[in-house]
Parts: sequence; C-alpha cells; structure tokens
Amino acid sequence: MPEKREVMKVENKWVRSRVSLNAAEALSYARDFGYPVELAAAFVLGGWRRTASTEEELRKLFEEGENLSPIGEVTLFWRLLPCERCGEPANGEYCENTGYKDTHKPKAGSRQR
Repeated sequence: MPEKREVMKVENKWVRSRVSLNAAEALSYARDFGYPVELAAAFVLGGWRRTASTEEELRKLFEEGENLSPIGEVTLFWRLLPCERCGEPANGEYCENTGYKDTHKPKAGSRQR
C-alpha cells in the first residue's frame, strides 16, 4: 500500500483521498484501506473520470485507464460505513461522540485499516 496519502475532505459521508500509483496498486489500495471495493465509487486517472460500483467494474475500468495513462494521480472515493458505537461515519480514528479511540471502524465484512 502506498505510504504517501492525503485525505482531502469528508463530504456527504464520502472520503476523497489522492494518491499517485498505477492501476494495479490503486485497486489493491482501495481493497486494503479497510473498506470494501464495492464502496469505491469513483476515481480520476489522469483526468479520465469513470465510476465503478463493484470490484469487477473497478478492475475493468483500471485496466482501460492503464491504456490511457499507465501511471497517474488517482483520486479514490469511498463511502464511510457507520461507527458501530455512535452511528456516525466510520473513519478508523478517534470517535468524538463516544470518546473511544478506534471505534469508528467498518462493520463486519470489511477490514479495518
């Protein structure tokens, strides 16, 4: 997983993160970050915008994107799942609503980052 990552903003329960990597790394990054790839909704690869709602669609679009721009800046979007304790968007960090550290985490079925 790439070390350099900047979470740019949380808006409407979606997180946008910008990373520079190739398509294969981007797919792995989306999966390994802690949220199912089914929740990865959109990405930008060298200015080329497409959407995917399943792992298969995401993989196909990355393959197509590689033909246009093998390495480029990728902006990944994924929906935040609710915190198991307070119901607010999960982000894998400190929960301000309950005071517990690391309680903002995806529910069962997705890996925590």
